[in-house]
Amino acid sequence: MTNANKSIRLKITSVGLASILFSMLTTPAFALDRDANYGRTFPWSPYIDSIDIRPSNYYLFSKCYFHFDSTGANMNNSVWYFTMEQNNRIKDGLAMYSQFSNIPDPHFGYEDDNGDGYDEESEVSIEADLYKDNLVANTNYYFTTMWMNTKGVDHPGGTVQYIAQRSAYNIINGQYETVDYDYLEKRDYGRINTSWTIGPASYSLQSSAIANYLVKPGSLPFANVVSQSVEAQISSQEQQVFVVQPEIKSLKDLKSYKNKQLKEVNKIRKSKKNLNELMTNSIATITFDKPITEERLNEIINAGKVELVDCEGKFLNESSNWITGNFKKLDSSLIKEFTNSLIENGIEKQLTFEGITSARVKISLIEDSYEQILNMKDIYLIDVSDTLVKLEQQKPGKKLKVKVPDLAWEIDKIK
Repeated sequence: MTNANKSIRLKITSVGLASILFSMLTTPAFALDRDANYGRTFPWSPYIDSIDIRPSNYYLFSKCYFHFDSTGANMNNSVWYFTMEQNNRIKDGLAMYSQFSNIPDPHFGYEDDNGDGYDEESEVSIEADLYKDNLVANTNYYFTTMWMNTKGVDHPGGTVQYIAQRSAYNIINGQYETVDYDYLEKRDYGRINTSWTIGPASYSLQSSAIANYLVKPGSLPFANVVSQSVEAQISSQEQQVFVVQPEIKSLKDLKSYKNKQLKEVNKIRKSKKNLNELMTNSIATITFDKPITEERLNEIINAGKVELVDCEGKFLNESSNWITGNFKKLDSSLIKEFTNSLIENGIEKQLTFEGITSARVKISLIEDSYEQILNMKDIYLIDVSDTLVKLEQQKPGKKLKVKVPDLAWEIDKIK
């Protein structure tokens, strides 16, 4: 099970309340909120309003509507934070293609839990890099996932699980103390015909986490780094995940984060001892200074000779609320088809595509492509924290992943 956290802007200011939390979390008798039986169990868990799951000619569409009461919203907006997961647990060749959600400032994750090369798991959480947006009680939130049938033959059907998760950040010792989960619902689905070409999951950048520990705060000169010590729940492999936490609350912070990272990258590029595979096969998170067209993203990818991992798009609904989509492949016809399906299924009355706000790419930091893209129009930041953390923490035989936030919502609000 994945715990897709980034950082949190803490809402608790009372030391007394924090001390109570610390005491609870460090007491041996403290019971974690974990329930693998289906149905809402805990007060922090959302209420499932409806689930729509349907197979099509080459894809599986899954939609989950949910809301929080005032207690649940308040609990998730304090020292806790929330993640909603959809998990398609079967070795079947279904590859996650796209995700949509109306939660504020979302972070999307996907993971190959069973090792078959495809993303069974799909999740969304609030991207809380010290600029956290709150969940609002009695608001209708949704999360949709489209999995593509890439097996080459008809798919016989399966089951999707809907799982709520949360983690706690302890302001006394600066640690993510626990991760809780609540299995809310499951739904079966039928045959998926034909197939579509996306291929196996080349990059599974998220992970399953049960216990979290802050190992080395401030280990990067421009951001805190939280390390999650991972005990696999669904995955058969144990792995470690580092979460980069930019401390961004103002335009000054945005500029400082950008400049300090550039300085660090240039320092490493000049050091020959670090010119290894990590530098030539880096995963970078590019945030654009404003939404760009699909054509412009393709121009940047081709000119910089980089490989697209995934990208996020900004959509506006009838009420001009920001709806975020995440795509593993830049395919205009499929993006249009999927956005139309949100309207046809009554999820949104209308959706207007504003543009691509961020993209993750595979890039070489020691070749011209890095500087080429860095100096291009529309680029706000090429965040290579993934590589910088791995250069410091990578150990032989250890499965390690790094989660890096994009800054699209922060740029929109602060600039």
